[in-house]
Amino acid sequence: MSVANKIKMFVSHSQADRPIAEKLIHELQKRGFDARSYEPVSTGESWQETIDGLLKSAEGVILLIGAKNDPSAWQRREWSAALEAKWKDPNKPLIPVLLDDAQIPAFLSEYQALRLKRSKQEWTSAVNELINLLHHDSTRRRVTGSSNKDSARRKERLQYIERVAETLRQRSH
Repeated sequence: MSVANKIKMFVSHSQADRPIAEKLIHELQKRGFDARSYEPVSTGESWQETIDGLLKSAEGVILLIGAKNDPSAWQRREWSAALEAKWKDPNKPLIPVLLDDAQIPAFLSEYQALRLKRSKQEWTSAVNELINLLHHDSTRRRVTGSSNKDSARRKERLQYIERVAETLRQRSH
């Protein structure tokens, strides 16, 4: 599959969870996805513009949520940017992935999360489930396009996402 045809995924994670994020990204890449996470920008470049560009071009966002640490200000900004990307494209999936015993943050409580344990058997099962979900969602998006028949529900969800994004922005300052 050419790079142009690969499904683009952005993986948001804390610095503490970088090793597991890199393992997941590698697994997604082996399975035909163009998966990436935030990489440091050069001096003088805008971190926010870089993240916004990555999220805008991604077809979906995986939010890794660690059990052992509160999200950093940088991760909260990524989450805020992901919510804004979701607001701009309501069909863009946000997939919370809970590491070990992590709890889902309140702003993602309406989303079904995937639990990712580090044992080999549970890891393989969870990654396979994630891959199947991503392929299914990508196929559905390509077949149905961005039409949404339930505009009232969509508007309500967009308002909710906008409120949460604003809350996250305020907390990161």
